[in-house]
Amino acid sequence: MKTVFECRSREDAMVARSVLESSGIPVELLSGGMQDMNPLFNVDLSGYTLVVPESFGEDALAVLADYRSPEQRADGPGPALPVSVSGPAVDGNAAMSLARSVAGRAVAHRRALHAIPEVGLDLPRTVAYVRSALSAVGAIVRDCGPGLVCDFGREGPLVAIRADMDALPITEETGAEYASTIPGSMHACGHDAHAACLLAIAELLALRPPTGWRARLIFQTGEEGAFGAPPMIEAGCLDGVRAIVGGHVGDLSGELQPGQAGFMPGAMMAASDRFAGSFVGSGGHGSAPHQALDPIPALAQFILAVQSFRARRPDQRVPFVLSVCQVESGTAFNIIPGEASFKGTARTLAPAERELAKEGLLAACQGAALACGVEYRYEWLDGYPPVVNDPASTELAMAAARSVLGDGQVRLLTVPSMGGEDFAYYLRMVPGCFWFLNTQAPERGISHPNHHPAFDLDESLLDRMIAVNLAAAEALARSTGA
Repeated sequence: MKTVFECRSREDAMVARSVLESSGIPVELLSGGMQDMNPLFNVDLSGYTLVVPESFGEDALAVLADYRSPEQRADGPGPALPVSVSGPAVDGNAAMSLARSVAGRAVAHRRALHAIPEVGLDLPRTVAYVRSALSAVGAIVRDCGPGLVCDFGREGPLVAIRADMDALPITEETGAEYASTIPGSMHACGHDAHAACLLAIAELLALRPPTGWRARLIFQTGEEGAFGAPPMIEAGCLDGVRAIVGGHVGDLSGELQPGQAGFMPGAMMAASDRFAGSFVGSGGHGSAPHQALDPIPALAQFILAVQSFRARRPDQRVPFVLSVCQVESGTAFNIIPGEASFKGTARTLAPAERELAKEGLLAACQGAALACGVEYRYEWLDGYPPVVNDPASTELAMAAARSVLGDGQVRLLTVPSMGGEDFAYYLRMVPGCFWFLNTQAPERGISHPNHHPAFDLDESLLDRMIAVNLAAAEALARSTGA
């Protein structure tokens, strides 16, 4: 015989499966139809159903009952988080102990989300899963633009913790049992882990409400180039928020060893602008270039001019990246094309450098076109602004991280990342801190960089993401006062 749990929706069933599997209970997810439930008979099911071996039936009931919302629990909500706003410094040991108590759940949530990666602003299955997981612990979930928010606590300063949820248009090559089930989409940047850790934090806050401060959890879509933060801000995700914290997993800094957390006041990540254009001439036979206006030499001169500009105009002591990453022209070996196009990215850390990049690229385009006698088209596309951490907030978050992880596991970074992040938009509105957690494990083959088709992370380190985000949020709340 087997124990059967019927669920209202696919997402409710997926959340329940994650909860059971994180407790070591084997489970099978079935959809409607005739199912062979035991050797004696079949059962006709209309919804989504979880099946566990009979020997685990009582344990499964207990685990699911324990995961229910605090209002539904016979013993009521758990005790408050160990430190209040008016109390002493954040108790790092307590924060890590709490994080470890839900780390298995975070792993299960991460694997469930990893299997259903969605790209862009609209993530119906992902959002539905997150909504179900939050509702299961009694959170009041609100739609906010394309994402979700939920609040915990009754009084005191409000501090936000943000996680992104979107994936990348990459075909996965990890070979994991929980690999992507959506062809051409993959969680190759760890956003599944970010969302999973924030779900674990929600469980902690639901059972142990914060005292003297309030937490807002922001689940954001569309970070990977889809500008997901602005519509959430416009929808009110920062209303009443005094400060914000967020972290990123993977290998984003050469200064960090596996398991270490990195912080940097000021500009930590670059503006991620794009440029595109083309040179337009007239085609002809490859044997008679004098009868054509060849755009390819103009494109070649433009690419070289960009490199010369980068090597001479900007301050060489300041990070400044110009990369022409895509070129396209021609259809055959003996035909001079009529057009040659290019696309690329500019990465800078300050407004003056951003303007210099705009001007230099335009001048290079104009000069190459003039020298070769062709026309040009050029477009600059503003990307995310730089991630600029508030120094005071960063100092507080670092201190909280040290209390959790120990001094040797927290680094003050000296070299910014030239990657982009739309967490920058939140930091333009409220003070806060963005930080990195190195989640590689080279000895186990977990060494591929973010955005690689074989990217993976050391799930045993997720408790650090949970604990540091929670401790940093409380530290920021205490510093802001009532």
